[in-house]
Amino acid sequence: MHAGSDETQRVLKILNNLNQIIEKNPQDAFAWMEKGKAHRQIGQFDESINSLEKARDIMADSSIYAELGETFRRIGDLTEALSKLEKNARESC
Repeated sequence: MHAGSDETQRVLKILNNLNQIIEKNPQDAFAWMEKGKAHRQIGQFDESINSLEKARDIMADSSIYAELGETFRRIGDLTEALSKLEKNARESC
């Protein structure tokens, strides 16, 4: 996504809001997960993984594993993607 695009600017505003939420409540797993998804949306995959792993450390929810799997799929790490998606499937049962 182009750094100056309207969509990128929208996501950067969302990230700013999420950072403010996390600053007030660093244990907000939902905010960390949304931050990871937002970073992924603009191609910031390392930041996405870091945020999603932080969310997972706070709350091991199956949806977080699914988001991690999607991020690893997008960067081409299919082994890690499969691992996270399998973890998602186990957590969902």
